[in-house]
Amino acid sequence: MDVNSPETWRWIWLVAVVVFALAEVFTPVLFFMGSFAIGAAAAAVAAFAGGGPVIQCRRLEGRDEIHPVGANRWEGRTATVVTEIPAGKHATGMVRLDRETWRAETTNGMGVAAGATVLVTHVTGTRIVVSPWRIDVAPRGTTPGRTEPGSPPAPG
Repeated sequence: MDVNSPETWRWIWLVAVVVFALAEVFTPVLFFMGSFAIGAAAAAVAAFAGGGPVIQCRRLEGRDEIHPVGANRWEGRTATVVTEIPAGKHATGMVRLDRETWRAETTNGMGVAAGATVLVTHVTGTRIVVSPWRIDVAPRGTTPGRTEPGSPPAPG
């Protein structure tokens, strides 16, 4: 048997179709051999149509995108502070991300006023850890305030 021969691969794929189809019929609970039978049938069609081994054994590659799932989907996004986050380590307030409201604390323990925009750095348990999006530098002798991008500076 010459495994480099297209004729040989035609028969290998046909035998694989039969084996996987029979396995699907005789394993009543598993229901996953059918997908292998369909894949082997596609490879057999490619082999009979004259397709080379690259077409017969095609894989999906080059998918470098990593889609965040679960709580990781919030990292790197901006949120709006709904309830003030008071100053202090592990002090919490509430922020809104899209349509969800989350309990939030800051990375450095600084307070953030309600209405400010913050950046989500990571998620710890059921809390979102945020850092201020923008801090205005106030003139000498006044107190700086936090504002959303594009809003007028804090009075002072």
